[in-house]
Amino acid sequence: MSKLIIRVGSGGDGQYFASRSFAGMDINFDPRGMVFKLMQNDDEDMPAFEERVRQEARRRGISHVHRLDD
Repeated sequence: MSKLIIRVGSGGDGQYFASRSFAGMDINFDPRGMVFKLMQNDDEDMPAFEERVRQEARRRGISHVHRLDD
């Protein structure tokens, strides 16, 4: 199973967005405005991984992430 990576970034307008990719597809690609990224654990299903990303966003004071909380 390929591990998924979710990046959370901001366009500078106070809104945050999530983007998904697979590990190894975009090595060293971190878009401008990126706040954090997390990689899926080996034994983690998609809902659990998305919840972990949401929790990290809340920990950082981000209350809504487009394409993750929508």
